[in-house]
Amino acid sequence: MVKASIKVRNNGATRLEVGVQAESIRRVLSIVAKWYLASDVRVKVYLNPEVFLVKER
Repeated sequence: MVKASIKVRNNGATRLEVGVQAESIRRVLSIVAKWYLASDVRVKVYLNPEVFLVKER
């Protein structure tokens, strides 16, 4: 599982970040793209994998 912050832009003006947890970064992007249909959705890049890897319980 991964947890990623996603940057969302609508027409280059409105910006926000959302955090989502899913099986993969690709799935995270898919989920957020469905929430914000007409927006540009991008992963906020992390240099430290501990920030986005979620430990299985």
